[in-house]
Amino acid sequence: MRFAGIKTAVALSLAFSAAMWQVPSAEAFSAQDAIGAVNEATQDPELMYTIYIGMPESEVAANLRGVDGQNDWELTSRSNSTSRHDSVTYQLARGAANMKQVKEIFLVNVTDGYVKSIRIYYRSGNPKLITPLYQKALHNYGKAMGASKRRRTYDTTDATYYQVNQWQKNNGNTHDVHNINYSSGDFDICTGEHDTVRTLVIDHYHY
Repeated sequence: MRFAGIKTAVALSLAFSAAMWQVPSAEAFSAQDAIGAVNEATQDPELMYTIYIGMPESEVAANLRGVDGQNDWELTSRSNSTSRHDSVTYQLARGAANMKQVKEIFLVNVTDGYVKSIRIYYRSGNPKLITPLYQKALHNYGKAMGASKRRRTYDTTDATYYQVNQWQKNNGNTHDVHNINYSSGDFDICTGEHDTVRTLVIDHYHY
């Protein structure tokens, strides 16, 4: 099964992929590295790093395994099969979510052999580190796709809020969605507990 938007003409060599994943520092992922990473990941809304919707799993696996262990990246994966679909989620993570650093988590969901969704998390306890990342992502997507069609702020508690930005294209029965979301903390709806770890989420999916 192939999803709408497959770029069959795109061929990514492993050498090219590795170059795309480079960050300025060869040491542990830093806050300064995060700014460059967000800028790279949001330059082209259809290509998050070297991954795109509809990309064959063989290319995805080669790209991600090619950077595992480089620039603080650590790769993991998990599989889930049902009677209707086979899915695999690949995760690359680096950095740490604290007052001085940013943690980056890159998730790629593959269903029946092709990428169906891509998501990046940037997390930090310091709003001064996350806010510039949020602004950079909004600037790049706005430049490429115009103003977001949906922009809202949700307050869940006095201490926690969410900012939602969405771009959506409808092609018949197919929907192409890009989101940039920001939360001022994690909130547990069951216990009412919350923290102040800021999270920026950038994702792209088809349905």
